[in-house]
Amino acid sequence: MTAIIVGCVTSVFLILSGVQIVANRFTGAGVDQSVFFHLSVGFDGAGWQEYIPGIVISALFIAASLAIPVMLYILGRSRNMEKPHPLAFFAILALPVCVFLHPTTTQTLGLLNVSLVPQSESEKRQEKAGKEQLFERFFEEPGELGSGNNNNLVFIYLESFERTYLDEKLFPGLAPNLAALEKQSLYFTDVLSYRGTGFTIGGLVASQCGLPLLTAGSSNSMRGMDQFLPKASCLGDLLSETGMSMNYLGGADLDFAGKGKFLSTHGFSHPKGLKDLGPQLPDPSYVSSWGLYDDSLLDQLRSTHRTLKGKNAPYALFALTMDTHHPNGHQSASCTKPYRDGSNKMLNAVHCSDRLVSTLIREIRQSEDFENTVLVVASDHTALRNAASDLLGKGRRRNLFMIFTAAQAGGVAISRRASTFDIAPTVLSALGWENTSIGLGRNLLKGKPTFREAIADLNGDTLIGAWSEDVNAFWQFPSAQEGFEVLPEESVVVMQNRRFALPIVIEFDDNLNVRTNVFEFDTRGTLTQYLLARTTDDAIGWIDDCSKVRAMNLALRDHGLCLFVGALSSEDTIEREINGNTKLTASTLSKALQSATRGSLSAERRQRLRSLNTHGVPDVVMYNEKLAQANILGPVSVLSSAGPKTRSYIQTTKNKLMLPRGVNLVRVNNAGRASLVENFDACKIGADVAKAPTRDFAVNRSPSLAALFIVVHDSGICSDDTLTISVNGQNQAFSKIGFRAPYVARLSADGELQSQHLGERYTKLAVELGN
Repeated sequence: MTAIIVGCVTSVFLILSGVQIVANRFTGAGVDQSVFFHLSVGFDGAGWQEYIPGIVISALFIAASLAIPVMLYILGRSRNMEKPHPLAFFAILALPVCVFLHPTTTQTLGLLNVSLVPQSESEKRQEKAGKEQLFERFFEEPGELGSGNNNNLVFIYLESFERTYLDEKLFPGLAPNLAALEKQSLYFTDVLSYRGTGFTIGGLVASQCGLPLLTAGSSNSMRGMDQFLPKASCLGDLLSETGMSMNYLGGADLDFAGKGKFLSTHGFSHPKGLKDLGPQLPDPSYVSSWGLYDDSLLDQLRSTHRTLKGKNAPYALFALTMDTHHPNGHQSASCTKPYRDGSNKMLNAVHCSDRLVSTLIREIRQSEDFENTVLVVASDHTALRNAASDLLGKGRRRNLFMIFTAAQAGGVAISRRASTFDIAPTVLSALGWENTSIGLGRNLLKGKPTFREAIADLNGDTLIGAWSEDVNAFWQFPSAQEGFEVLPEESVVVMQNRRFALPIVIEFDDNLNVRTNVFEFDTRGTLTQYLLARTTDDAIGWIDDCSKVRAMNLALRDHGLCLFVGALSSEDTIEREINGNTKLTASTLSKALQSATRGSLSAERRQRLRSLNTHGVPDVVMYNEKLAQANILGPVSVLSSAGPKTRSYIQTTKNKLMLPRGVNLVRVNNAGRASLVENFDACKIGADVAKAPTRDFAVNRSPSLAALFIVVHDSGICSDDTLTISVNGQNQAFSKIGFRAPYVARLSADGELQSQHLGERYTKLAVELGN
């Protein structure tokens, strides 16, 4: 017991540490809002190669967390430690300390606005004041801009290129070109990144919509949404409504973090990323792990700029560089001169980007249409952890934000307390629309207080965390008051002209409004797990593969697409096989969602959902047993399936052993590893099966043997007769096994029968064992 307790303490600590290492490699701040967001939308398009060392280290931590308890358990058994060691009592006390005070735990709970540490009086005042600050007090919906302004906009986001890099004391000669150009611009010296804005897609949302990017606390994966914050009015929406052509060029994959979906939702008719721009390169292999190098991207931007100028129509051209992405940067090949001794790859990339971007700025300022063009250069967010973090930490961390216009004769510094929320309204002011606020953002060229100025000494991150429900309302789930339609060929469900990817669970309120849509992709729990977490009376719609939806009604087929509408306890539900476009009216939905309920139905459906979650099929008869006498470390799951095209297995904490057709004798050792001892396949061609078939299994006791199992897969016999089994010549009242009947027997290490379960023909049964 002492060994197990110590092992568990160590295991928990190592797992939390592994998570912290990977998160910190990405963010430089451990588990923050960006981790939550990317868990929601997935990591498609991410440059994984840079993070392999951190991922490997984390994997080793997790592997160690699994191995150490086993090793300590084996060591404890070998020494016959029956009397609790004093260390066990220390371990019992240490476990909650390790869990609750570990940075992974405290950071995660902090994002959920939960604190394990008693608040100070100052913090209590902050919280009380924060609760009194309503989101509506600070949020402003922008009005229409109107027409009549013919200015163009070129907006260049510099990936993680914060203003701190211009500090000559910290980074002498690092970015001399941009530092000089800043003094010729309208530049802003005190622009912060708040919670939910300190990563690329969060920075884009903040600087264009005036909102933080937060994620819901459920298992919701926004990858299945058809639109990105559709209720928000953003810079792209406002400009496109004036007739501007909206263009975006980015070196990374637009799928990463839903960037492409954000742009297409908010006015950008021509967003282009790696998949669009990569094939146009002279050498398509000249890309980094994240996408196009900056020299390639900026050449594409030049070409696009020339094309847009030739159309003689107002345009907006946005671009996002990539070379200065953490952790080490990616220096373009056209830059041959490193920064100083060249030992810091990140600073080499920054130095290179300074030259490439400043050259483009000068070219645009010298172009013939600059008289009616506003040029903006800004960082998307301050730098995440990278090879220069130690030096950056010594400086005043602020975002880069400068505006160039033909009318700007010399440099003007604006030192107002600002955030990236204020970028969009300030850009609109430079374009000629002066009185527009966007979300939490304000025009820095006018007198209205910014968010930072308005909250005074309150903690902005704390306020934003308290407004997660308000902010997440901008995802704008639709209503099913007009019904919905399933389009299987397109793999979507349509509600109020909104299209949502399948598979999906839709949760309704009493008025058929959608509370949330939950999707199953590659990052969080399954839809089955989500359904198991619902209450008995929650109104849901579930559209998924029939092999899964059968958990609600086994009469459904086991292939194709099916839907279920109702509650887990509802009697009059909709259970339908989808064979073509299928529309459900609001009255049909209401009838199913308001149906009478029966508790036993909920219990049956939950049992089948648990079977689906554990064994991948819903129609398994499940038995639960305790391993009181067996010395197996951890739970054991045994599945016996009768019939063709099925599977049977034994799964332990160590391995999952798939079983061949016939009757199988399986051993599980003290460490929890399962192995096949013997297989008897009476259905094999040439098998010697007597008219009254029997099978005797020889069992030899060994010190490492913990338990034995006899498991049938497919069929134990290939006739209408029955198979009689025995162990070491003794029948021990084993059940007679018929044609295609599932069977599981558990034996002690001495071969004595301890339990057995025999199922009906063509069914499945599972035995779940825990000690």
